[in-house]
Amino acid sequence: MHTSKALARFEFWKVFRSLSVSGFVPVILAGINPAHPVYAMGAPPAEGAHGGPAGLVATFLPLVLIFLVFYFLLIRPQQKRAREHQRFIENLRNGQKVITAGGLIGHVVKVEGDEVLLEVGKDVKVRVQKNYIAGPA
Repeated sequence: MHTSKALARFEFWKVFRSLSVSGFVPVILAGINPAHPVYAMGAPPAEGAHGGPAGLVATFLPLVLIFLVFYFLLIRPQQKRAREHQRFIENLRNGQKVITAGGLIGHVVKVEGDEVLLEVGKDVKVRVQKNYIAGPA
């Protein structure tokens, strides 16, 4: 009789383990409220698996790699374009053909501080701030 109980208990755990999916199966044991299931848990991780400095490096390495990709593909090229545009604006000369941010195309007639006088047509001159010059036309 005693061996049959042990055998029944062994069979229960054998069935329970066969039903488990990655060690996560709700188990409702006798005497426990069915509204509060108990979950089977796996063994704790090995001592060196996720602890110490190696685990910290493994955690932050993907974030660092993502930042580097964003830096080299997005941030750095944008900074380079901004520097080139700033150099272009600083070196504006009379007679250069430029396009404004609004789409006007004209020739630089005069550069005065932060403003540029553009000739957009015959005897049609427009004052534009340097910041609104998009680039060469």
